[in-house]
Parts: sequence; C-alpha cells; structure tokens
Amino acid sequence: MNDAYGTYERIDGRVALRFVRQLRHPIDQVWTAVTQVEGLAAWFPCRIDGDLRVGGRLRFVFPEDNPEVDEISEGEVLALDPPKRLWFSWADEEIRIDLKPADDGGCTLTFSDLMPDDYTPGAARTAAGWHVCLDALAALLRD
Repeated sequence: MNDAYGTYERIDGRVALRFVRQLRHPIDQVWTAVTQVEGLAAWFPCRIDGDLRVGGRLRFVFPEDNPEVDEISEGEVLALDPPKRLWFSWADEEIRIDLKPADDGGCTLTFSDLMPDDYTPGAARTAAGWHVCLDALAALLRD
C-alpha cells in the first residue's frame, strides 16, 4: 500500500495508522503548519489548546456544530524536538508527527496514530479522516 494513503501496522506494540507524505516545503514552514494555532486550524480536526512543551497539558475542542463529539478530551505533549518531532497523547491515542528534511529542500512528513487494540474496527474510518486532514495540510502549504 502507498504510505501516502496510510498503512495499518504495529508501532511500539500498538496498532497504528501511518502516513508518509513528501512535501515540497521547507521543514520550518511545515513545522509552523503542524504546531501553530493558525496552521492547525486549517487541517487538524479540532482546536488544540495547551502548552507546547514536554509534559504540557493539551485540550482538544471540537466545534460546537460537530454533533459527533460533545466533550472535550485531553492529552499531553510526549516528545518535542523542533522542527523535527511532535508526539502527543489524545485521550487513549498517541499522535506522532515526524519531519525530516529532504535533499530537494522539501521534507518528509510521517504522521502516525497509535490506537488501543480495541479500536481496530474504527481504523478504516480513522484512516480516511486522517487522509483528508493531511490533504488539507498539503493544500494549506500550497496556498
């Protein structure tokens, strides 16, 4: 399967979805898009409030017009190495965003969602959602 469309695998003993995207944008520009409020608002499925430092607490707030999610979930920054790595927990999932500079001046984005084993039935729906979100990120970078 093409990694840009996502793969279903085990990462660190957990079931996970992993997407790899080759972006034509410098790593610093992509880092801003995946860590700053304005960039996240364009592609991430909800607003993230909190403290962007290792151990920092995060709150994930969906828009009021989203009938599927009516509660705020929480998480924590697990790893932070600007502009290469941001890992955070989100309820019982772990999101990993890794960036690596490419020789052409762009970068490689690896986005992983580590999930509990009992979430396996929802993996296809989640993969489709992340695919759409990552397409929105690429569109944001093109603008």
